[in-house]
Amino acid sequence: MYKRLSTEAKIALIKRIQAGESVVRVCREAQVSRTILYKWLKKYYEAAPRVKKQVLASKVARGAGHFRKLSGATERRVLKLALKNPALSSAKISKLSGVSAHGVWNVLKSHRLNTQNLRDNFINIYGPSLVRSRLASDKLTMIRRFEAGEKITDLCREFGVSRAIFYRWLARYRQAPQEAQREALENLRPARERHWRFVPEARGLVLGVVVQAPELSPFQISRQVTAKAGKQILGAHGVYNLLSREGLNTIARRVQYASSLQQTPEVQIAPLYEPEIPMYRLRMLLAPFVTVPKLVFRRPPVGILVTLL
Repeated sequence: MYKRLSTEAKIALIKRIQAGESVVRVCREAQVSRTILYKWLKKYYEAAPRVKKQVLASKVARGAGHFRKLSGATERRVLKLALKNPALSSAKISKLSGVSAHGVWNVLKSHRLNTQNLRDNFINIYGPSLVRSRLASDKLTMIRRFEAGEKITDLCREFGVSRAIFYRWLARYRQAPQEAQREALENLRPARERHWRFVPEARGLVLGVVVQAPELSPFQISRQVTAKAGKQILGAHGVYNLLSREGLNTIARRVQYASSLQQTPEVQIAPLYEPEIPMYRLRMLLAPFVTVPKLVFRRPPVGILVTLL
């Protein structure tokens, strides 16, 4: 199978042949045919010294330089359809996105989403959204694996980030002092607890309303929270975002959550002593045993029912 080599790799093979190595051995180790290698040799020897490197460059347009390269918006449209409906085939995604089936498959293949299992695994780990914030631990893992010798392309494909973003993380990591390298990888965009509009008591108020009335909509929950707090804390959109983070964005889930937190009725603890039985009730209990001789009734002490003499 033909193996695509860079210009530097081609020149390195030519230098080995010029040093006296066998063409067969060089081709076998480089996994290229002798016909192709002889073509490279001919171009190299016939070219002027200044353009020897240029004549060995590949003439086949690939990647971003290809004239049929899909735009970024088109790729995102294909990926959104694939993640929203992981069971769809490339042909069905092609009809919905207006891209050929081969183009759809190439986009999914480049992001390792070309099978339903891969898409399901991606959704289970990262969710169906393409835009996601990476944890500092993930960034540090990528940098450590890159420093260990792994290729950037493979790492970026595995973690689903672009090389430009990875180089940005790497620059921040290397420019920071050694004791602050991990902090330099933290997300610079304020979110959740670090956001300037974060209200600490909002979560408790919203969940309290959900437990009391799980059938309410986010708008109605927002009004209930405002009435309890005495001021505007969260709007309907903020309530919906909070419920989504808690996994309570549907009425069925809120009802299940509320039912799981319902308090069980308190049961009174039985007394540890024996209550005293009235004398008339004691006579009724012992009436069938009147044949027992020498049975004397007297007021029993507390805890003792009958004293037999």
